[in-house]
Amino acid sequence: MSNERYEIIKVDGGWAYKIGDAVSASYPSEQSALIHADLAVGTPGASSSEEAAPGAIPPEKLTTETDDGAA
Repeated sequence: MSNERYEIIKVDGGWAYKIGDAVSASYPSEQSALIHADLAVGTPGASSSEEAAPGAIPPEKLTTETDDGAA
């Protein structure tokens, strides 16, 4: 388990996570930013949809759309 701490922040275009001075790419929802932050710091169970919080989007179901709508 990692001791790294992160913060979920609002950014132009959505939500991101911040670890130290580094800010991630933006995600469309606070929930998806939280999931990616957990994955980035190696939180146990973060990649397991069975252990995710109720209503959480499993990481394998998340996509990032481009300007042309393609995933």
